Amino acid sequence: MSLSLGKRLVAMLAMAGIVWAATTATPQRIVIIGDSTVCDYAANMYPQTGWGQVLKHYFRTGSVTVINHAIGGRSSRSFIEGGRWTTTLATLQKGDILMVQFGHNDRDFSKAERYTDTTDYKKYLAQYATEARAKGAHPIFVTPMNMNTWTGSAVREVFTEGANNYRAAMIHAAASLKVPVLDLEKKSKLLMDTMGQAYMSKFHFLGLDVGEYTNFPDGSSDGTHFQELGALENARMVTEEIARQPNDSILKLLAPLLAPLHKVTVNTNLASGGTVTKTRLYPKGATVTLKVKPATGKLFQYWMDSKGKNIATAQRHTFVQDTLEQSFTAMFQ
Repeated sequence: MSLSLGKRLVAMLAMAGIVWAATTATPQRIVIIGDSTVCDYAANMYPQTGWGQVLKHYFRTGSVTVINHAIGGRSSRSFIEGGRWTTTLATLQKGDILMVQFGHNDRDFSKAERYTDTTDYKKYLAQYATEARAKGAHPIFVTPMNMNTWTGSAVREVFTEGANNYRAAMIHAAASLKVPVLDLEKKSKLLMDTMGQAYMSKFHFLGLDVGEYTNFPDGSSDGTHFQELGALENARMVTEEIARQPNDSILKLLAPLLAPLHKVTVNTNLASGGTVTKTRLYPKGATVTLKVKPATGKLFQYWMDSKGKNIATAQRHTFVQDTLEQSFTAMFQ
């Protein structure tokens, strides 16, 4: 065997070993606790979706296992007092990542069993972090994303208001505990500023027209929870926060596992035709919804793909994103 051929063979075997190691590595476990903005939903609730439900798509295939223990109606306190934390803690393994997002129900004065002021909020966050670390797991805090609340044209940041500033409380607790923070509150505020209230209501939050979805025949005006597009945006922002801090001692475990994103461009042939799904970036495996809300007096005809083909005449069309960039045009009469 010639020396050059031998070197090539060694190189090929080494590469094969790398590929084998990559494909047989144990996936990183990500355990999530939180409320209804994070949890999984059954098919009969579609399009309502929590960001934990779609987070897996934002990591390379096979690189993570997402275990979502979030459940609706829980605050940082009631998740513990109701026994959900005991169940989660029992399942934690050494090396797990524990993502913690609470706040929506903590600020709910109307339900005494949920309400938690920021002093106790920090106490419960500390309990999650301390007890998770005792099991060898790594806690990460996620600030609660904004609700669809506005003062005029300005986003109202309900989790930063007055004495009950839950964002600041979480950041303060994280600093004292040396826990990394993914600032979804601030990221979501910037997204809402960019997209505007009308778009956020009908394409991001669970603002649904009567008859638009079978599971919501009477429609919905929910400004807290998300349809699938909104859940994908939140999951993307969570992973953007991971990518922003690649040198953090915990986040560096996740940053190399993030999946590439692919551009889905959405156009319209008539600028005044109506509102359509915005051009965004999606990972492979994500279900993308193309949707149009025609303006008064405008008639939507069909969705056209990049090859000029009519792919759907319904105002709403979904597809599963692959590894290619996509382009679609909403065609109006």
